[in-house]
Amino acid sequence: MDTGKIIGYLIDDLKKSVENDIKPCLNPAIKEGRYFAVPRLVLSYVDYLGVLYHGYDGRKDASNRRILSQGVYAKEFLKDIFGYIDSNYKLYGELLWEIYRNGRTKWYTND
Repeated sequence: MDTGKIIGYLIDDLKKSVENDIKPCLNPAIKEGRYFAVPRLVLSYVDYLGVLYHGYDGRKDASNRRILSQGVYAKEFLKDIFGYIDSNYKLYGELLWEIYRNGRTKWYTND
């Protein structure tokens, strides 16, 4: 994907998806579930944006298929891009990603 396609995707497809999928979850009339839906949806976008931000590094799986998404890319995107806007993402972005994308918090403790 070249730069023009990435920009087109962000302006057209991603913007529409956010408006159609995330915006309804922000509706205060919805009393249950929206608190968890928004981070889960946003972080799934962060996975993809992390790939665009990092770029493909040549990794392949055992069957020689390209591995495009890596959790480390999303975490890097959260730290660098979201963290630029709000420094809490530099401190807690990785934890946030682990909780909502993997359901894990054990990695964060000393256990």
